[in-house]
Amino acid sequence: MRSLSGPALLSALLFLGGCTSDAIDAAKKDTNDFGGASSGGEGFTPGTPGGGGTTSGLGPNEIRLTMEVLETAAPDAESSRRNLRLVQPESISVYATTDNSVSVPAEITYNDDLSATIAFPGGLPLGPDTLIEARFGDEVYRSMAADADQNVQVNPFSEFLVRQTIAKYSVFDIQAITDCTEQDDCTGKAAWSSLADQIHDFEIDIPSTASKETALSLLGARGDFTSYIDDMMQYALSLDTSSGELAVLEGNYNSVFFGVELGQTFLESNLSNAGFWGVRTGQEKVLSPKEDHVYPGLSFASVSDLLPGLNSTVLSSDIPYSRELLTHQAGNTFCLRDNSIWELNNHASAVGSASLINDIRLTAGRALFQTVTNNFSRNIGWTRNPYYMDAFISEPPADSNTPDRIVSSYFTAGKAIALELEGENYKRRDILENHFLSVIDINVERQPGFELSSVNGTYNIVYASQRQGSSSSCQTFDNQPVMEVETGSGIWTVNSGNGSINESVATSALARLPSGTVQSENTTSVTRSRLVNRRPSYRNNAVLYDGRLNFGISHLLTDELAKPQLGVGASTPDGSFMAVNMNDSPGGDGLLIASSQHAIPAPTNGRYRLQGVSLGMSEDTNVLRHMNHATLTINSASSATLDPRILEVTHSVSGSTVSSPSLVDSLGDSVTLVYADAGNGQASFSYTDTTGELTLEGFFTPDQNQFYLRLRDTRNGEENIGLVLATRIP
Repeated sequence: MRSLSGPALLSALLFLGGCTSDAIDAAKKDTNDFGGASSGGEGFTPGTPGGGGTTSGLGPNEIRLTMEVLETAAPDAESSRRNLRLVQPESISVYATTDNSVSVPAEITYNDDLSATIAFPGGLPLGPDTLIEARFGDEVYRSMAADADQNVQVNPFSEFLVRQTIAKYSVFDIQAITDCTEQDDCTGKAAWSSLADQIHDFEIDIPSTASKETALSLLGARGDFTSYIDDMMQYALSLDTSSGELAVLEGNYNSVFFGVELGQTFLESNLSNAGFWGVRTGQEKVLSPKEDHVYPGLSFASVSDLLPGLNSTVLSSDIPYSRELLTHQAGNTFCLRDNSIWELNNHASAVGSASLINDIRLTAGRALFQTVTNNFSRNIGWTRNPYYMDAFISEPPADSNTPDRIVSSYFTAGKAIALELEGENYKRRDILENHFLSVIDINVERQPGFELSSVNGTYNIVYASQRQGSSSSCQTFDNQPVMEVETGSGIWTVNSGNGSINESVATSALARLPSGTVQSENTTSVTRSRLVNRRPSYRNNAVLYDGRLNFGISHLLTDELAKPQLGVGASTPDGSFMAVNMNDSPGGDGLLIASSQHAIPAPTNGRYRLQGVSLGMSEDTNVLRHMNHATLTINSASSATLDPRILEVTHSVSGSTVSSPSLVDSLGDSVTLVYADAGNGQASFSYTDTTGELTLEGFFTPDQNQFYLRLRDTRNGEENIGLVLATRIP
């Protein structure tokens, strides 16, 4: 095989058209020009990350600068995103980050559209060595001169990044990153400009009464924003160089996508300010019967000259998804808004860069595209904040350059915004919803010619599912749970000859009753039957069997494209690893992960990245916790240490508020776990104190690099349940 030695640069370009070779071809031709996209004003452009702008009219050594200030500084100026005001700077200066007395040669032209064009005779800055300072009245903001799309915004967001850079980087760090950007073979050369660009994709509103320092304090309290910057700053310090020809990653993947959201809605007057739980699951988008469809997926392809002197790889993906949510108002009124109400939406990534580290981790800063749907007889724009990707990537088989899986979990936030169509352009109006999303994303290699016989034998499984039990008219039924989350771990015994599956699992459940009472059920043993058959894919006007699967309960429909009772899933080519999107099943919507049983003992050492989702409930709160690149360290055959790093969002039911994400990241919160090998690839971790118990239970894969675990936590007077993955850190 060709070794996947790294880190190898991946230039990630994603298109809404789906994961096909056509998308890869389009990525090779991409010019990083978003047409009518603008970095300022109240416009909304689907198919862009939100904060970007066009490079049209800019030379290779030029940037376009726009300045945004607080409403208190320019109340009559043009409104812009995030409750800021768009103004023309009265003066601009350019100088060295490490010494503001050292000017950087630049030619500044003020434009009629409030922007300014800055030309750099010595070449466009790509690292953190150059700052731009803009003044408007008494307002002074700074920004990095480097920006991935050559559209620099000067505002509180850029000022926050400048302050973090000066506080956390040494003079040596700044010079080292800058040197990397000037070397053809330095794999991290695009990281800094991506960070400087993507901070403006965060949709965080600044209060209209805020001062500059208040605005910066607000940004500093946003755990998702600060953790993203911290992770990206560390990523930018990855200064490895490529040696010889870069390895080529090739492959196409079926994606199984599961997202849990907690948010607040303002869309319907009778539900205004209600909090809500939501769930998103990957779906196929039917374009026309038995012709090309869009499937949740991801593709790799080799591309040259995206960055000078470097071979790189296009990463193209697209996740059509359905959505269901349950609103929860003060006084315990519950209303269901199921997937029949929401138009199919898309979760897709924009231009970025990534590095393959030690053949086992794929790291990147990822921006997500805006989309537009029509719901409730109105156009709604959906924004999505960037995230830092720290994914596990498997080692390819000996005869292949294609890893059979890429698995990750991440946190992103966004808004739903009312849009008004003016001519051919959308204008932003009222905010209809704020939401916070924890995602688990399982990608398995797709390969034509997949046979069901590959799926056979005994598998370890874990799952989590979420079921809402109210109605669209806000009725509840016979004291039945209005919200129930169930997790399970156990085994599947699969007979590929007839497609039968015997399931034996231990389950736990957490539920809220119509009264608001929270009840839990711990460790119930369940035995039940499932069914599986192949599900066809329609690609390039051909019918393929490429690893997609139907999962039924009592029967499978003769129409292989019909909606199965349990859900749709996908398998690796050898059948050893599967993931299933449970969709409108008796247990609701969720994710099930299965891996072949084995006799390999559990690892006795190693560090693992812990990621995943936890849902918490008490009498007056709903809490979403995302394991945000926490660390699980296995110390011995019986002991492990958990260093939590958690993003937490809380809905106060009586207060009708939903908090912004806070970051729990303290070394003092480390927990020593009891670690046990249960045999046959199964394992558990547990911790008990005077307030309750934390348990992680599930399985590990034969390579000892991956754990898939259900979570149960009863500590501190709150019931929590969830699904996490722990993958090895080199």
